[in-house]
Amino acid sequence: MLIYSAMEADRSFHQIQFSPIPRRLCSDIADLLDKMTAGNQYAHLWTIHESEFVTVSRRRREDVLTSNGRDQRFSVHFRGNAAKGPERVLPCIAGTAGSGSHAASLLRVGTTQESPAVAREWVPSEEDLTDRTFAGGRAAAGRDLSGGEGGQKFSHGEREWAEMPPPLKKPLGIAMQFARRIAGLEWRFLLLLLLLLPISLLLFLSISSSSPAANPFSNLAPLLLLRRGGGGGGEAASRRGVPPPAASASAPAPVRRTWKEELVRSRMAVCLVGGARRFELTGPSIVERILKVYPNSDLFLHSPFDENAFKFLLLRSAPRIAAVRIFRPEPMAESEPELRVLTASNSPNGIQGLLQYFNLVEGCLTMIKSHQAHHNFTYDWIVRTRVDGFWNAPLDPDNFIPGHYVVPPGSSYGGLNDRLGIGDLPTSTVALSRLSLIPQLDQAGFRQLNSETSFRAQLTTQNVTHLAKRLPFCIVTDRQYAFPPSQFGVPVAAISSKGPLSGAKCRPCTPVCRGACVERVMPVLHKGWSWTQWDSETLELCDAHGEWETGWEKIFDRVAGKALAKQRKRVWNLKLKDCVSEFEKVRRRTVSWQAPTADEICKVGLGYAR
Repeated sequence: MLIYSAMEADRSFHQIQFSPIPRRLCSDIADLLDKMTAGNQYAHLWTIHESEFVTVSRRRREDVLTSNGRDQRFSVHFRGNAAKGPERVLPCIAGTAGSGSHAASLLRVGTTQESPAVAREWVPSEEDLTDRTFAGGRAAAGRDLSGGEGGQKFSHGEREWAEMPPPLKKPLGIAMQFARRIAGLEWRFLLLLLLLLPISLLLFLSISSSSPAANPFSNLAPLLLLRRGGGGGGEAASRRGVPPPAASASAPAPVRRTWKEELVRSRMAVCLVGGARRFELTGPSIVERILKVYPNSDLFLHSPFDENAFKFLLLRSAPRIAAVRIFRPEPMAESEPELRVLTASNSPNGIQGLLQYFNLVEGCLTMIKSHQAHHNFTYDWIVRTRVDGFWNAPLDPDNFIPGHYVVPPGSSYGGLNDRLGIGDLPTSTVALSRLSLIPQLDQAGFRQLNSETSFRAQLTTQNVTHLAKRLPFCIVTDRQYAFPPSQFGVPVAAISSKGPLSGAKCRPCTPVCRGACVERVMPVLHKGWSWTQWDSETLELCDAHGEWETGWEKIFDRVAGKALAKQRKRVWNLKLKDCVSEFEKVRRRTVSWQAPTADEICKVGLGYAR
């Protein structure tokens, strides 16, 4: 507890910094005022906020008890002749009964002419600490004022407050005041000092030179080894293709971060494209296992407007939404180069379907470029994934490799799996330019390419290195496929498969093929077509020749977990008013918004506009 003293003519004037005390001590303040002022006409009222004195006002005795604020803390200061007796300081609380009690130490300030400074704290009794009432009238007996030689004493039961002399004007007084301040420090502050000492020592050791000649603490090297172990910074640096900095004998070692920490500190865009047909199943998994894993990422949504677009309200829980474009699809013109380069074979909607898909992908890149230009920065990473992808595990930091474009293995259909891609800005710019690079492919002589082979041609002609890594997601599909699949057939995985499924087609089902059955079926598939990895019992197969089975909802909820299942059910039980309200919340959180009104989207989605 710190005391500040000042001398004004022959009158001692003291200020004391204190914490609130139990309110019972304030109950008979009127009686104490009469005794303590001893005829003095004026008292000083100080208001206190967070243990620091602020405004002072001079008021008459009868006004001291007035508090102009709720639960306002004050102390009463009395001027007295130093030669006749010490000054009295009474900390107190005025306020409402409902604001709680306060416990603290109480210190009395006094003056003597000869005795050294003495300060002894009075600790409230358990009865005082538990008293939560602001009683009117008299407090418990035992509080009185008695005269005494060399000064008066105020007692609480058998406890007394010691006396303290006024400030000294001689140089020796400075040392005495310093000692008095140290003695009055609260135990919490002393405990803080005790904690800071070892921390300071460790900090000193951490910045000390590694050279034994320059480091007097070189014998404490084992402590430094314990502190430096397991940082993971060298591995992070190697992943970025940057060698770790050499040790310096004169400079402290740089702060080492894990690769995940580096990614979270970087600028990242997540490009989400496609229709929202099953977004109530896939959307929450994308939010939880990509967007929230990298909360620094900006979401870009590019999707056609249809009866499922209202499900995008589930993006309300995404950490950051940079841009949303929900557009009304229109037929695209088919140019001569596009007709030569692309093929309609195995495409559900022919070349037009490919062009619409390529437009979704490159349109998202256009949104990212516009956002960068408008805000004058560039992204470090771009993750491009599909709206219909269900993620059963988080996106791992190991999939971010500078200078490489990462894609899933399998489902390559003669080229590269284009259902997801991860890369830095240069590689992603090439990978997402699905339409604008077609003329170059035409000039290079490429003909009759599907989406996957066209994608591989883009990367190879632009000298982009690609790398296949297994990823924990699958594409939820309503399409029907023959079972068991033939050499060029399409296997449909059970969504409950352990995986990682790396973008294989899936649905919620009761698996009809496990273990030995999978070992018989999967080798039949052409490895460069629809094949997907199936080792170590990571894959279970559905019979997808018909509609989704009855009761698939329970299967999905069990696999997805309670949180994601709750999101699915919420979407299905939406009312128009709630749908519009939730969609408006998404719009307000989005930096750039291009879409029909929330009212129109919800009415179409919930059947009101049909």
